Amino acid sequence: MHSPFRIPGLRGELAKVSPVVTKGRVTEISGPVIRAALSGAAIGDFVEIQRRRTTGSPCALLAQVVGFNTNGCVLSPFATPTDIVPGAMITLLQNPPQAPLGDFLLGTVLNGFGEIIAGPNQAPSTARVNDSSSHSRHALNRVVIKRSITTGIRAIDALLTIGFGQRLGIFAEPGVGKSTLMGALARNSSATVNVIALIGERGREVNELLTETLDSETRERSVIIVSTSDDAPALRTHAAHVAMLVAEYFRDRGEDVLFQLDSLTRYMRAVREIGLAAGELPVRQGYPPSVFSVLPQFIERAGAWSIGSITALYTILSSADVANDPLVEEVQGLVDGHLVLSAQLAERGHYPAIDVLRSLSRLQPRLQDEEAVSASKLVRSALSLIERDGELATLSDQVDANLARALELEPEIISFLQQPLREYSSPSQTTQSLRSLATSLNQMPVARAS
Repeated sequence: MHSPFRIPGLRGELAKVSPVVTKGRVTEISGPVIRAALSGAAIGDFVEIQRRRTTGSPCALLAQVVGFNTNGCVLSPFATPTDIVPGAMITLLQNPPQAPLGDFLLGTVLNGFGEIIAGPNQAPSTARVNDSSSHSRHALNRVVIKRSITTGIRAIDALLTIGFGQRLGIFAEPGVGKSTLMGALARNSSATVNVIALIGERGREVNELLTETLDSETRERSVIIVSTSDDAPALRTHAAHVAMLVAEYFRDRGEDVLFQLDSLTRYMRAVREIGLAAGELPVRQGYPPSVFSVLPQFIERAGAWSIGSITALYTILSSADVANDPLVEEVQGLVDGHLVLSAQLAERGHYPAIDVLRSLSRLQPRLQDEEAVSASKLVRSALSLIERDGELATLSDQVDANLARALELEPEIISFLQQPLREYSSPSQTTQSLRSLATSLNQMPVARAS
């Protein structure tokens, strides 16, 4: 007697059987979330919500499961939930949307789903795919960061040296040249691939980046992911993960990737919107607990490995009341340094408006030789003297010799720190300028102990 599992053709017939389709119903729409009676769904699953059929709107709305309770599931839609009626049908997707990945992405612009919306290429049908659940590699698989990345900006390369695989926060108030600086970094850096994520930014900035900020050569080695401020919170958060997936793909190909997220603040605000609407309680100035769990998971996905690296630059919108901003405090504790852009410097036409004394690269001592470290310390010391005691020199007849020398060389220091928008400073030029400035500053008398 034959076993039932050996019946000829049984496997083929079973392969034709459709899997069980899980369905549910909409029970409530509250702000940016939808509540549903849907069993069998897990956090992160994708669903389709049937719309009322009207002219001009898609027949289904895509959403993601972000929570659940005794009353059902909490869904975060990827678009405004228009034309959704009470009791609308919900279908749990067996094959969720996935972001196509491949070298064909270079030179393209992607939306929050990872779909190509502009560029010379189209996604091939055989593209490698992945989802947004990728996580950082184990800490022991990382390598020590020893290679410095050239940015072409003297203030950074000389005084705030960055390494391949470093994570850096760029803290700035609106309108002080943050986007301009990031464009210069994309054009000038020695990274082989740029991944630029514009999350929650103005739509106007997208065309400006493509037509004015980036030249054709930079575009060819860049992938740009866009989700503007009018997109749903779920799409903004998904776009950030798609951007990181793209960066991880090129890293696994052995590339040195420069990943720029503008802005991390608006990404985390989208996470906050979803969390609060899902019923989380705010714990720190309006931020729910999910923000402070998602933030380190995202930042830790960048780093250096033996096969490639992701150097990450995250912009953070700051204000005068930085000390009371929990997001700023949290980011500073997670990254490997920070650049602070000063509104006062920007008002004086000082570009880039980097406040050197309040900025820090934790890896600079490891990435520079002893001579360069000593030279950068001399420049910082002179800047500190000028800031602390510069005004006193105008009120006193007797000025400390160190202060007098620093004030005498202040124009040279400012000239070194300033740089025209399109000017590129090569490593040899930056080193020579720093040594020349340090030689002059080294002639400052050493203050004797009284």
